[in-house]
Amino acid sequence: MIGPVDQAAIRSRFTDTAAAYAAASPFPHAVFDDLLPVELLRAVLAEFPDAPSMSTQFRSAHEFKSAENDWNRFGPATRRLIGELNSGAFVESLGMLTGIDGLIVDAGLEGGGMHQIVAGGKLDVHADFTHHPNGLDRRLNVLVYLNEDWDPAWAGQLELWSRDRSACVERIDPILGRMVVFSTLADSFHGHPEPLRTPAGVTRRSVALYYYSNGRPEAVDRRSTRWIDDADAPRGLRGALASVLPAPMKRMIPTSVRSALR
Repeated sequence: MIGPVDQAAIRSRFTDTAAAYAAASPFPHAVFDDLLPVELLRAVLAEFPDAPSMSTQFRSAHEFKSAENDWNRFGPATRRLIGELNSGAFVESLGMLTGIDGLIVDAGLEGGGMHQIVAGGKLDVHADFTHHPNGLDRRLNVLVYLNEDWDPAWAGQLELWSRDRSACVERIDPILGRMVVFSTLADSFHGHPEPLRTPAGVTRRSVALYYYSNGRPEAVDRRSTRWIDDADAPRGLRGALASVLPAPMKRMIPTSVRSALR
């Protein structure tokens, strides 16, 4: 028996976290555990298709992952989870957490839905696309992780990078039931660039939802995904090192040294 989602408890925790969310570094974000019934999360996990059968396959130098956003291919638990996260109660709570008024859900799950990464897969550090195809401004990411007994040695941590792209500021393990909420800004760089080292049959699974508004206070040029090594990335010696060193070696350089190389 899957218990109900306690939207009142979510609202209370979001309200209590609002000040910390706004002040968080490197950009507004918050991490929550135990917000959702574990039975529901395990039911969603059981409904995940094999990665090769998912509708969208991302295969490039920057990303190797699979995604599914077709409601017709979701099981009942997945539909229920996404429905709860798109509900009026949850969206109102998001507004209290983030201070963003007039949030709009995306029932079509553009770029969202089920996400899955197999051993060797990755998602390079990036800032997300800024506008929905319908013109709305993208404002928030909500990620729910679905990985039981996750070993940090497998890599796959969500990395939040400084807004000048010089260093990773925070790493977040993608454990079962963990929810990450962060603001979608022109420079909210994040990803998991180190290829997964999971054993056979173990993948990294999550559900991703994005929220929009009709306009936003700050001007943001319409653009697609902005990768950390795009042509406008900081240059100089630090930029040269970043372009040639693999992610694990870059992370071995002390922050103080990376700052000095800027």
